[in-house]
This record gives sequence, C-alpha cells and structure tokens, in this order.
Amino acid sequence: MNRLAVLLLLCIAVSSPLTAQQNQPPFIFTAYGGLFFPAQQNFQEAFGTGSDIIWGVGGSTPIGGPFYITADIGYFRAGSFPSAVDTSIVLEERFIHAGLLVKEHLAQTFFLRFSGGISYGTATQKTSSSHTPEVALDADKKFGYYGGAGVEQMLDLHWSVYADVMYDYKRSRSADLPGDFGGTRLAAGVNLIVF
Repeated sequence: MNRLAVLLLLCIAVSSPLTAQQNQPPFIFTAYGGLFFPAQQNFQEAFGTGSDIIWGVGGSTPIGGPFYITADIGYFRAGSFPSAVDTSIVLEERFIHAGLLVKEHLAQTFFLRFSGGISYGTATQKTSSSHTPEVALDADKKFGYYGGAGVEQMLDLHWSVYADVMYDYKRSRSADLPGDFGGTRLAAGVNLIVF
C-alpha cells in the first residue's frame, strides 16, 4: 500500500510542471460524502439496511485538456446491534482510488464528469457479544477497479460542487471472508481549487 501512495504522489509531482505551463489550476483538494450500497451477499439481512454512509478525501491535478490524474481514499462502516440478540456485527471497508477523471463542458460553468481506474480495498468484519471476545475476519487485500459518472458545477474560481455515481469492484477469495466487497456509491462533494 505504501508503494501505491508513493506512485500517486510521483504522478502528481511529474504532472504539476505541465499544468503550470498551461495556466491551469495545479491542484484540487476534494472532500465527499454519501451513501454506499455494498454488493456483499446477505448484507441487508445481516445489517438490516441496504446502505450506509461513506466519506472520503482526495485530490487531482490536470494533465492537459479535459483530463485529470486523480486519487482519493474513502471510508465505509456499517454496524448492526440488534437488541433481541446479544451479538453485534460491524463491517469496515476502505477504498483507495487512483485513476483518470475527464470533465467535459455542458455549459460555461457546468461539467459532465467521467472517472475510472484502479482501486485497492480492505474489508474487515467484526463480531462480538457480552459472552465472547471480538472476532475479526479480513477479506483479501488486493486491487480491483472502479468507474463512474457525474456532474460538476463551478461556484467561482476556487470552489466547485459535484455529484457522482460510482461502482467499485473487488472480489475476495479469502477463506475467512469471501465474496464481493465492491458496491455502488452515490456521493456529493466539494472541490477546493488551489492555484
């Protein structure tokens, strides 16, 4: 995972001189939140809901034209604490994305967004009760992919807001916690454009 972070920082550093020559914003900080609908089998039965909150932060830098190199990290946590049963279950997932964002003008300050790339995900499921110690099961830590589309509205030279629909795919073959740990996210975010 540390190698991925170094690679992302290197890509951003290499592309920054190109953006300065083209009078484009050198860096964009992003924060987002929304709903995540896990594709994990039996998620709704175990947690009593089909979705829960996801949030994250990231950044991007332009590389020319409508293209941006982008990276972000997102966090998801769902818990079930039924009062009738003395057992709790918690699912925690983390997503690291690195990819390409394409923004096409629909109007002067309104864009259509397309994004895709690779993702690295971790997933841990914890169960516990008042009579037994906590048991943590981990899914495979490996690469998957993501893709999505959305819209973005510029507010002024330094701020914009956006909304995306994105799908993450990661398949775990771990004996402890197998299955699909991707899913669909509906998220809205804000961009701070730093010149």
